[in-house]
Amino acid sequence: MTASGHSRRQTSSPSKSENVATEAKFGPRKGFDWNRLTWGRPDSVPSVLCSYCSAVIPEDDVPLIVSNAKGWTVRFCRKCMKEQWGFAE
Repeated sequence: MTASGHSRRQTSSPSKSENVATEAKFGPRKGFDWNRLTWGRPDSVPSVLCSYCSAVIPEDDVPLIVSNAKGWTVRFCRKCMKEQWGFAE
């Protein structure tokens, strides 16, 4: 019993699948040139430029951001998200 007089009920925890983030498996379209990317360092402020075409990414846009296991990142503008990755606008 708790101090308020109410008994504590055992609550079941959510299943593990509800608490685990899923890993998305997707990739760029055929012809994507990985050598064209400008990678951002893990300790650097994110660039305002697209890592593929160097276009300015507007401040109010939500770019696709991809990182590797060591924390290096690339950012893609809307045009490259659509043309290189197949995202719809």
